[in-house]
Amino acid sequence: MDSKGRIVVPAGFRETLRAADDRWTLDRPQRLILNYGDHLRDRDPETGRLGEAGCLRIYTVTGYTEIEAQIARHPIGSQERRMLQLFYMSQREEMETDREGRIILGADLRRRLGLDEGEVRMVGLGDYLELWSEARYAAHIGAQVEDFLAALPRGADPLSLPVAAAVG
Repeated sequence: MDSKGRIVVPAGFRETLRAADDRWTLDRPQRLILNYGDHLRDRDPETGRLGEAGCLRIYTVTGYTEIEAQIARHPIGSQERRMLQLFYMSQREEMETDREGRIILGADLRRRLGLDEGEVRMVGLGDYLELWSEARYAAHIGAQVEDFLAALPRGADPLSLPVAAAVG
């Protein structure tokens, strides 16, 4: 990320964005949805309190439309629907890539995420990306991966784990 908050979206994900945007044409940039909801904030292991935002999610238009549909399936007035609306719908921003395939994160988003000029990590997770500061990624995800692997039997392949039944 440069000093103006510009980040290059990986070329492969730009293709994914194009395919998931029914309004995209050759003369239009790719649209995407940024989500910086409270559900992405780190939790202090000692106090359990929420801290800084851990990451920012970058969704395809289609992927985000599916999230909105999933939220709409919850009963109107339910606490679950209200919380999901707050996490996903009120803490989002639609944007487009520029001609060079970059997005520009405003100062407020960079501050929320603790992102400064320099190294950031984009992690591709299907129809969305996660954007992390390199330091937060190492601390947060590194610890999760270590804990997960430590709980597996020695030499076990994570793909051999049983598949849980789908919810929803």
